[in-house]
Amino acid sequence: MSEDEDQEFNLPEEFRQCGLQMQELLLDGDEISDDLYVKVFVTKLRMQYPYKDPKTKQRDLKEQAKRVVEINERMRAIQDELHTEDIKKKQIKVLEAEQTSLNEEMEGLQTTEALGWVLVDFPCNYAQAKLLEEAMSGFKPTAEMDPITRDTEMEEAFLLV
Repeated sequence: MSEDEDQEFNLPEEFRQCGLQMQELLLDGDEISDDLYVKVFVTKLRMQYPYKDPKTKQRDLKEQAKRVVEINERMRAIQDELHTEDIKKKQIKVLEAEQTSLNEEMEGLQTTEALGWVLVDFPCNYAQAKLLEEAMSGFKPTAEMDPITRDTEMEEAFLLV
């Protein structure tokens, strides 16, 4: 089992542990930390929406685009065949059925599933926004990185210019 699969497998347990930590803090009269809020949000989102790494997303999009091109080429060929003079009625029905099938497949490829979310009233301040951004994307503001990491990234950036 890969690390990603292991992480996915433990998400419900991680979410449950966050709930227990929140309950314990509240029962003790303590405040729930921003870190814990972010952990709950991110865990729930990862449970709700499957993660695809950028390479997998790109591969899927390329395959989809390739299929769209194939369908368009076949649709043009069907139109050309339908416009020939010596075509038989039986062949017309077969071609029209194939055309209908290809149209349905094309609609399915062009329809994207609306997956999204809105986080209302969070983050409320810059510190919460930083925590959420870092947890979701891994981005950390350059000015707040460790000096060694910041200097290394700046040197790499200057090499590109």
